[in-house]
Amino acid sequence: MRHGHGWSQIELADRLTQALGKRFDPATLARLEKGKRSIDVGELVVLAEVLQTEPMALLGHPQRLRWRRDIDEARRESRDALRVLSESAARYFTYRGIEERLTTEAAERGEKVSGVTLWPDQPAAFEPVVDVLTAAGLPLTVAREVAAAACKPIPWESVSGVEVQVADVGFEP
Repeated sequence: MRHGHGWSQIELADRLTQALGKRFDPATLARLEKGKRSIDVGELVVLAEVLQTEPMALLGHPQRLRWRRDIDEARRESRDALRVLSESAARYFTYRGIEERLTTEAAERGEKVSGVTLWPDQPAAFEPVVDVLTAAGLPLTVAREVAAAACKPIPWESVSGVEVQVADVGFEP
């Protein structure tokens, strides 16, 4: 619409500065035109007045706005899910490392180890992983099986010749 008036970004920014009563930088206008800056309602109304149009005409097609909103929401949700998944993975590998260290130390002392499970066994603990897997398209039952299998304790046959069974918490002398 700026081009329809034959204005440069500098000219439109000057007109907006006058209408708003505060400086409106041409670089801000450039970011706005590229969709890299949001606009508040007050600025939108003034911009529409300066361009002699309605504010809705500046917002674009309603369907495109819905798509943009849906894309932004999906992007936020996927980032949140990735964060939860990353935290779960970090927690798993932290406790897995603790388990391995404790098991190895016990085996080196000649102790029989039965049970060094340091992460929760409840299905609810793996629901964030299940959520990510179902969002990726896996059926719920498959996602639950994959999450449970990926996070469940692993029975070890032996460590340095000592019988080891990873199960419930406890050491046997």
